[in-house]
Amino acid sequence: MWVTAVFLENNVPQTGLSPTIKIYKMSDQSVVVNGAAMSELGDGIYYYDFSAYGEDEDYSIVCDGGVALTNRYSYSNSAFDDLTTPIAALNTLATQSNQILKGRWKIVSNQMIMYDSDDTTPLFTFDLKDLAGNPSMNTVFERDPV
Repeated sequence: MWVTAVFLENNVPQTGLSPTIKIYKMSDQSVVVNGAAMSELGDGIYYYDFSAYGEDEDYSIVCDGGVALTNRYSYSNSAFDDLTTPIAALNTLATQSNQILKGRWKIVSNQMIMYDSDDTTPLFTFDLKDLAGNPSMNTVFERDPV
């Protein structure tokens, strides 16, 4: 089972950290992982392969990003059955978010087009509208996904 944590400082993803993880088994309050190293995925996301995971157990997790962070701890206190998003999906979302923030976009015919890293493949397209809801390129008030 993959355990993930995101570490931010002033809402900026922190990379290059050496976070550790501590996992408690709730049925007997025992520590089943104590200070193991987490691996970096990218964009402030870190992960740990919890191979001792038991389907019928609940766990409490503390991830420590290190003393350099103001908010160094990330907590989880839930059953793993509820955590269904695989690490690959998180990586895809983080990559897309990064591309939207840093990548190329263009306004053409009352539409905003956001491109993938190749600068030609559209990721998202939005219709641009003024305050009255009419198509606009000059007095844009809102965008609607196409």
